[in-house]
Amino acid sequence: MKNDKKNLIQTSLLILGVGLSLMIGGYLFSGIFLSNADSLQIPDKSNETLVIQDNLEQNTYSSDKKEENRSIKNESNIASKIFEEDVFPPAEKEDALGFVNSENYLDQSGNIRLPLFVSQTVPTNNHQDISLNSEIRITLSRSISRNLILPKIEPETVGNWYYEDPVPGEYLYRTLVFMPDQILNPETEYKILLNGTNELNKINQSFSYVLNFKTKSLPKIISAEMDYNTDPPQAIVRLSDQNIDFVDFDFNFDPTLEFDVELNNAKNEYKLKIHDDFKKGVQYKLYVGSELLIRDKVTQGISLQSEANPLFETSFKIAAPAEIVEFEPQGSQVLIHDGIRIVFVEPMQKDSVQNAFSISPDLEGGFYWPNDSEVIFHPYDAMKINTDYTVNLQKEVRNMFSEEMSDDLNFSFRTLSKLRITSFYPRNNSSNNSVTPTIKFYFDKPVDQELVQSKFKISPNASGSFSFPNSTTMAFKPNKLSYKKTYRVTLSAGVRSTYDANPNFQIAPISGSRDDYVLYSDKKTFRFATKGKTVKLGVPMDYQDKPLSCEAASLKMALRYKGKAVSENSIMNRISTDSRLRRGNNIWGDPYNFFVGNIYGRQNSTGYGVYWRPIETAARVWRGGSRDFSNWSINRLTNEINKGNPVVVWGTLGSYARQDSWRTTGGKHIPAWVGEHARTVVGFVNGPNSPSKIIVHDPIAGVIYWNTSSFRNNWNRFGKAGVAVR
Repeated sequence: MKNDKKNLIQTSLLILGVGLSLMIGGYLFSGIFLSNADSLQIPDKSNETLVIQDNLEQNTYSSDKKEENRSIKNESNIASKIFEEDVFPPAEKEDALGFVNSENYLDQSGNIRLPLFVSQTVPTNNHQDISLNSEIRITLSRSISRNLILPKIEPETVGNWYYEDPVPGEYLYRTLVFMPDQILNPETEYKILLNGTNELNKINQSFSYVLNFKTKSLPKIISAEMDYNTDPPQAIVRLSDQNIDFVDFDFNFDPTLEFDVELNNAKNEYKLKIHDDFKKGVQYKLYVGSELLIRDKVTQGISLQSEANPLFETSFKIAAPAEIVEFEPQGSQVLIHDGIRIVFVEPMQKDSVQNAFSISPDLEGGFYWPNDSEVIFHPYDAMKINTDYTVNLQKEVRNMFSEEMSDDLNFSFRTLSKLRITSFYPRNNSSNNSVTPTIKFYFDKPVDQELVQSKFKISPNASGSFSFPNSTTMAFKPNKLSYKKTYRVTLSAGVRSTYDANPNFQIAPISGSRDDYVLYSDKKTFRFATKGKTVKLGVPMDYQDKPLSCEAASLKMALRYKGKAVSENSIMNRISTDSRLRRGNNIWGDPYNFFVGNIYGRQNSTGYGVYWRPIETAARVWRGGSRDFSNWSINRLTNEINKGNPVVVWGTLGSYARQDSWRTTGGKHIPAWVGEHARTVVGFVNGPNSPSKIIVHDPIAGVIYWNTSSFRNNWNRFGKAGVAVR
């Protein structure tokens, strides 16, 4: 085959006497890969096309329209012009035959096109505030074949590349689009790299392009304020940006308030409508935490979830009587041996204050005056745990000038409850968690660190190490958990809190020992599940060298992973070829035994492809254990990948794929598709038993993370057939 082609070229040079003329099998490579097929779309030039027969011994067919297809005048002129201007020297890897797509390099007048460059991008280069829902669009200076550019995104992101803006009837494309399967990571620097193939760089002086951008940060709280003029009163929390289901905010008041949460239509403002009455002079605190939720765009399931992080804290209060400077305690974490302290603006008549003071529930205690404007009520016994107390100071109290207060003072507080776990990471009953998580318990009080470690248990058992980021947080870092497994984490009852006394109240002994008011925790159990194993074999990504060589290109990638650096031409030399054109009575060759048509042709008219049995035959030349198959399940496919064996599979390419069957000269029915295409399966996501995605190397589209259901439907068009390269 190689010698025949070279002889034809030499003969053409002698006849034409002008430069170098290239004659290739089938149509001159003058189109672009079909959006819906692994082929080239070219104008119908049946009277201008030379069909070069493959003279390999195994090819028993010959053309029945030899004379009709001898005219190649226009193609010879184009090829001569390209070579005369030294734009496209011979480039095919093995036999130095020029791989020419004239539509990419010449305009309609036969002039050399301008060099290719990027004319527009969305986002623009070095943009610093890109939406997490953004897609990436790159518009080129002219339309080209989509196999001439190799796109890549860093860091690696699950998603798909595709082309838009086709030239009508030409199947040339100008816009390259990357659509991620999930939102982009926040506050992350991304890089898009475009590199030209060897064929493009021959005429475009090493085409390459880099697009840098950074995604925006997650929505943050920029302000929080109280609106007392509404009924009920409400806290208004404003965000820096829209919260489009990216962040799960957690709101809490201290002292506790009952409230409802509403997000406005613009998704940038929360209203917390409060149902409880406010106490005068009480300082209320609003705490806001957040968790990042990244969802799969197809399934809407949570594919990534961060641990809860404190995000915002603010406080507010209803004005106390003007005669009061401050009072305490407040909130819901009051120690059970604390006292009640009130500071006045003026020196006070002590008897009037003590007579006007009351607390509910009742407490026996005494008054202590550090000075004439400050009083402390100190209980004789510890207060009850987890109990609400209300203090009332009637306005009849008088200062040294016998002036009464303008209003009563009323405030409430709650004593500490038992030691309580406020949150746990990973979330209880969550799934798809890392196998190396940091398990964290968040407590509402400081804990006894040695004791809490002894109460910790994880099942199934996992070794690891403990740490304490702060006095109220315990972390356990397992060495590694198992994939796709549910874990149960238990903290047994009896964890003890530790705390320091408020120095303002250390003025008198409280009856009973410290153990009388030490606060112990109850037993708590949490569950979470780890994600399935992701396997991606180190198969080198490569693109097909010829318009219809997807089967050889897919096998080439698999063989290189297995240590055999084999070219597409070497593979095709092992496959018999039926290079006849498709006949008008719908008679054509048998892809179960031959490569049907011309490898440079237009799919389903002048060229088609080859099925799994001949590819298996070629594979076994270099890897004798390789086997073809049909009707495999997804589990059998992923188990083969788990063994370290890439698998070439058959399906279709493009949204316009359709059935287009024929019969052989012997009457055999050939099920076929417009868009027949082979790919190499190299991995899976979320375990081999029920993978969420199948990872493929597509010799046209590149690396694809394919939803399993979509992959299965595509694979099923050819009976779930393929070749396991072992």
